[in-house]
Amino acid sequence: MLGSINLSEFVTNKQFNEIEFCNAVKIAVRGLNQVLDEGLVKHPLKEQQDSVRDWRQIGLGIFGLADALIKMEITYGSNKAIDFIHLMGNHLINSAIEESAMLAKEFGTYPKYDNRILDSEFFKFVAGNKSTELVKKYGLRNSQLLTCAPTGSLASLFNTSGSAEAIFATSY
Repeated sequence: MLGSINLSEFVTNKQFNEIEFCNAVKIAVRGLNQVLDEGLVKHPLKEQQDSVRDWRQIGLGIFGLADALIKMEITYGSNKAIDFIHLMGNHLINSAIEESAMLAKEFGTYPKYDNRILDSEFFKFVAGNKSTELVKKYGLRNSQLLTCAPTGSLASLFNTSGSAEAIFATSY
């Protein structure tokens, strides 16, 4: 299951609302899990159903980065933009991990879960203390949480920039 969050919708008066963004990430992770459960039996092959059940892969991404930066009056590619991307990415990653851990508390971990994930370089580098503690305590509901999809169709539908890309060819 894939889904994306429009970053530009979290900018008001040149400020990014981190709290609302983190809440939206958690709602989206929970929603993607529900869609995954609903669609499980609709996969035509047993192998597909087994894979979905065993790994519970979801992919939450973003779009509208360029528009969010424009609203905040930050130049795409500048040091300030990179700092924003690190801040937003940290919130995205940790909110998704925290919600997946809370889902594991409610419904159990994905069947192929292995707590050695806490030893991975990725997890050591990006997970915050709260995320790490929740995963130690409850595990994870999903083997994969995030994606960086192109989101061209979504961006067109919502009249905003796609994925994490700059706005290209505004005139020619």
